[in-house]
Amino acid sequence: MAKLFGAPGLSPRCARKLAVTASIAWAGWTAGSGAVWNLRSNAVRPAGWTSADAAGLPMLPGLVRYDEVASGDINHAIRFTVGAHARTHIWPARHLNDANTDPNLPPMGAWFRLKASYDISNLPPQAKVVAQAMKDHGIIVADAGASWFLSGAPDPRWNNQDLLKLRTITGDAFEAIDASPMMVDPNSAQARVVIPEAVVRALQQQRSRPAPAKRARSRRR
Repeated sequence: MAKLFGAPGLSPRCARKLAVTASIAWAGWTAGSGAVWNLRSNAVRPAGWTSADAAGLPMLPGLVRYDEVASGDINHAIRFTVGAHARTHIWPARHLNDANTDPNLPPMGAWFRLKASYDISNLPPQAKVVAQAMKDHGIIVADAGASWFLSGAPDPRWNNQDLLKLRTITGDAFEAIDASPMMVDPNSAQARVVIPEAVVRALQQQRSRPAPAKRARSRRR
C-alpha cells in the first residue's frame, strides 16, 4: 500500500488527485496507487502508467454530474467500461489491462458516439440529456467492468428509474470515432477542434453566394 502524497508546488485548487483502493489507518490515508494531475497543464500520465482508471485517464472529467444534467447540457465525453477489451491502448489512454488479444475488441481510449439517427425523444428527462451528450461528445473506454456502463458522480438528486432507461440503448446504436485528427501531441491531452467536412462545405457555399443588394432609402422632404 502506498501512502498518499500531495503534488509538490501545486495548491489543492490546481491539482486533481485520484486514489485506488483507498483506506484510512492510524498513520493516515493509504491506497494501492495514486495519481496527480496538474490542472494548469495538458500533460497526461507517462506512457504505461495507470490511474484510478485502467486507461490511465483522469476519472472526474468523464463522470456525469447531476448539476450539468439539470442544466440540460453535458459538455464533455463520458467515461464508460467494457466487459472485454483489446490488449492495447490509443490516445488519449495511457495504459491497458492484461486483456484479450482479440484485435476486434476495443482498445483502452477507444471513442464511440451514439448515432445521430438514434431516436431519444421518448427517453425521460435525465436520461435524454445523457443520451444527447453521447451523440454530441461521445463516450470513451476508460476501464474494464460491466459492458457499456456509464459512471456518474454520487448525488441524492439522481432519478435512478429515469437513468435506467439508458439500458434500452444497445451497442449497435453506437459508431466508432477516429479521434486521431484531434490529437496535437501523443503525450498531451490537448485537442484541436475538428470541423466536419459537411459543415466546411456549407460554410464555403454560404460565402460564395452573392451578397443581397442594398435597397436605397428615399429621403423625405
